[in-house]
Amino acid sequence: MKKEKLASVKEFKLFFNQVMRDREHSNLSVFNYDMAFKYLERFSGGGEIPMKSINQSWVQSFQKFLMTTSSFKNEKKLGIASARQYYYIITSVIRVGIDSSYIQANALKGCEFVKAVKPSIEPLSLEQLQELAQSECDSLPLKRAFIFSALTGLAWKDVSSLTWEQIEKEENGSMSIKLEESTRIVPLNQQAVGLLGEERHANEKVFTLKWNSYLYIYLNKWAIRAGIFTNIKFETARVTFAHMLQKQGVPIELISDLMGHKNIKSTLRITQEHVSSIS
Repeated sequence: MKKEKLASVKEFKLFFNQVMRDREHSNLSVFNYDMAFKYLERFSGGGEIPMKSINQSWVQSFQKFLMTTSSFKNEKKLGIASARQYYYIITSVIRVGIDSSYIQANALKGCEFVKAVKPSIEPLSLEQLQELAQSECDSLPLKRAFIFSALTGLAWKDVSSLTWEQIEKEENGSMSIKLEESTRIVPLNQQAVGLLGEERHANEKVFTLKWNSYLYIYLNKWAIRAGIFTNIKFETARVTFAHMLQKQGVPIELISDLMGHKNIKSTLRITQEHVSSIS
């Protein structure tokens, strides 16, 4: 691309179109460039994207957008393969801008696309969770703790160590959990509050159970009684929590905060697969 031809270009979408035209004139592939541009338009809300705004933060935000936006072809979430392809198209144009000194040299540093990692734990559907709630479990504390985790996103270590001192009640009657050694506050809905049971001394545990191999057996016997014939782990509850929130349209950033993830990539890895199983 001739540098003088782009001397007046200060807006990225105009730059993108010029790069695409130059590729066409050079008989280079522009397959799906038009679709990538549509997602670029959606990301920008139709507004301008100054060339000087293209940096690492912008690239990471665009990637998160592709991982959560819906497809133009239907209302389903954009597939991971398509998201990756559009990301690579956009970043290839950014590289042209970097080579031509129109975009800062470190704009793509450390900006690798999140790999599609199929989680080993599949989420439960809302109907399956309801069936579990209505089915008998050989360990009532385990049943309460598992459903509580599915409603709050708390991991086993947080549920099993939860004490009444950590349960906070607001003036308006709402309740939440303040996790120890953390600034993380977990709100409790009415169903979760109902699983707490009768309040005891501040230093007593809410769920009186300790993990052992029998609990895994109890979990899966319980699942079979509920008509669920795939192996479940306690972590299944936490994965289910993330997927149900995603299905409700909750922003991925908020889901990540509620789950206590330090990096949003951890949240993306467990929500980008098995979406169709949640109904």
